Amino acid sequence: MEIFSILTSLGPIVMLPIIITLFGLLFRLGFGKAFRSGVTIGIGFAGINIVIGYFWGAIAPVAEALVKNAGFELTVIDLGWPAASAVAWGSTIAPLLALALLVVNFLMLMLKWTKTLNVDIWNFWGVMLLGQITYYRTGSMWSAILTCSIVMGIMLILADKTQKLMYDYFQIPGVSIPHVFTQSAGLIALPINWVLDRIPGVNKINWSPGNLQKRFGIIGEPMMIGLAVGAVLAAIAGMPYQTVLMTAMGLAASMVLLPRMVSILMEGLVPIADAASEFMKNKFSDREVYIGMDSAIMLGDPANLTTAVLLIPIAILIAVMLPGNKVLPLADLPAIVYMTVVAVALTRGNIFRSLIIGSVTLCAVLWTATAMSPFVTTLARQIGFGIPEGTTAISSFVSGSYWFAYLIQEVITKITMLF
Repeated sequence: MEIFSILTSLGPIVMLPIIITLFGLLFRLGFGKAFRSGVTIGIGFAGINIVIGYFWGAIAPVAEALVKNAGFELTVIDLGWPAASAVAWGSTIAPLLALALLVVNFLMLMLKWTKTLNVDIWNFWGVMLLGQITYYRTGSMWSAILTCSIVMGIMLILADKTQKLMYDYFQIPGVSIPHVFTQSAGLIALPINWVLDRIPGVNKINWSPGNLQKRFGIIGEPMMIGLAVGAVLAAIAGMPYQTVLMTAMGLAASMVLLPRMVSILMEGLVPIADAASEFMKNKFSDREVYIGMDSAIMLGDPANLTTAVLLIPIAILIAVMLPGNKVLPLADLPAIVYMTVVAVALTRGNIFRSLIIGSVTLCAVLWTATAMSPFVTTLARQIGFGIPEGTTAISSFVSGSYWFAYLIQEVITKITMLF
């Protein structure tokens, strides 16, 4: 348990290369190749985090100014997934919950209930946070473990079910996505896309990056869309011209740099995926195993990036207009790019449909983030997390995307409270 706590405290950029190297050795890749793959993947994730951080630095002050200038009162501050993950991994019960999730995954693999081997251990934090909320509300460790186990089991099954969809569009072999943020958003994408298929006229609209570039030329390129969205938002927020220009270039740069970072990550991932596939063929001719990864490996797609950037102003607008919402989306606005992955794959890069799906998903995200805020705030104070002075409540936009998993937590908590 102590070793596990030390490992997770290092963060994903250090933790992931270690895990990938170990799995590479397990799949008989050879130490040199396994170690190189692990380090390369770590570098790719470091690059993605740097770009996302740069993205956040450009857009967060503008979003805050927009809401303040409009005179709206949103009392829950989005401190972002780093704060929520710190709460999840900082708890005394975190190692036990993480171990339970590993056991669930291996049992499901042995019983052939899933094909996904989830190496994305850092992102266990989202599931663990829900287990900690259950424990805080009920005092029952078994209920907390049950919450985590059921949520993880469902996400592994969803990862299996969407693997072909993801591969057909993103062309990343041997990989599935058990990421709770992405798969929860996908549960909304599927029925909405089904409805859009059956609306005459609407079902013919296709705003793919290729179509936009053909129609609008250079203006339709993702970096130009980022440039325009950044400039317009900063101008509406009443920022000085220097900030308008910096925000515009910040979003434009993110649209170009993020795909480059993903390509570095892919350089390390492909040998591991190939080795895993070959290992399973040799050992179990009737088995196919997917490597479960963070949806970060798919963020560089032009349609996904464009959809996410266009959803930023929509997210701010929905936040101030949505009845019952108390969350001001700030730190996790760039994380919208994780939320749109399934929608983009499902619609084959149709930005028009992805925007509609994303807008509905944002409502569920904001309501759930609002509902979770009292528990996230209390748990953060329990581990001594530094909540900014003057802030009464915090939450995470990313955690809010766990709407389906949060409902499971609610059901288990209510049942536990009856006994």
